[in-house]
Amino acid sequence: EFRDRFPLGSRVACHVTRCDDDLRNIDLGLPHERVSELDLGDHVCGVATKVTPLSVQVQITGKRFGRIFVTDAVRPGAAESPFGEISEGQVLECVVLERRGKQLELGLSGTVAETGESEVARRAEDFEIGQEVCGYVKNVSQKGCFVSLSRHLHAHVKLRNLSNRFLKHPERDFPRGKFVRGKVVEIVADKNQIELTLREDGGQGERAGSVSSVAVGDILLGAITRLEKYGAFCRLEG
Repeated sequence: EFRDRFPLGSRVACHVTRCDDDLRNIDLGLPHERVSELDLGDHVCGVATKVTPLSVQVQITGKRFGRIFVTDAVRPGAAESPFGEISEGQVLECVVLERRGKQLELGLSGTVAETGESEVARRAEDFEIGQEVCGYVKNVSQKGCFVSLSRHLHAHVKLRNLSNRFLKHPERDFPRGKFVRGKVVEIVADKNQIELTLREDGGQGERAGSVSSVAVGDILLGAITRLEKYGAFCRLEG
């Protein structure tokens, strides 16, 4: 991509970003790439230096970097794998969404990031019980997982609400960055918290303490709490 954008012999206007007398080296940057001069909504090009399931680090100048969060890289019809075609070393055209000191929050040009900051989920109170939402798995444990609805807001899913079936290894079924669809089942506005269910029926699984939810032959997950000569006591999870 560099060869296409900068053919040999082409003239470009640059500004000096750093000088190293010992190495006799001068770092140059293209116009509009001075981080201090960038405004919200500005377009800027950078190089992808690190790609993870949830974000891409973009080098804008020698020592200046920005971040593209996964929810700010969604193209129409490609929500399940926003970073699928991005690799390290690739030149990306981005739009500035937010400044956090020297850190820039970026969005990919031509994606939902350009619909405007008003579309970004920021507060739990903006959602409703029963509302269907989409997001990306942030992390998972034996007790449930967190789902990123945006770079500002993350929802929680209890273990029993991850699936209609028993999950022996939830971290395998819900790897980091996986695209999921769910439904809002609880909102705590004053704490900016959202609880989701990812169950296919859109409902909530019975609490582990409810004996009526257990049938002969079911496989349950729990932790040993006490041992006796006649057996063991187990606290069921979920």
